[in-house]
Amino acid sequence: MTRVQYKNWKTEIAWLRTRAKRCRFLSKKYNIASGGISPPGLDFDDLATQLSNRADSLEVAKGTAQTS
Repeated sequence: MTRVQYKNWKTEIAWLRTRAKRCRFLSKKYNIASGGISPPGLDFDDLATQLSNRADSLEVAKGTAQTS
């Protein structure tokens, strides 16, 4: 398995957010199709949360997080 190399951290953050959005879509799709029961080993909500958290931590590490 090859590891994806990113040109910069902004590209990686964008990729993580795109994958998280896709996981949320798949979660809704499987939950609707299965009557609210996700298949074993396919916890897309959890994966989406992990990807979003990783993107957030990268933003904080690089000092680009928006101040409230």
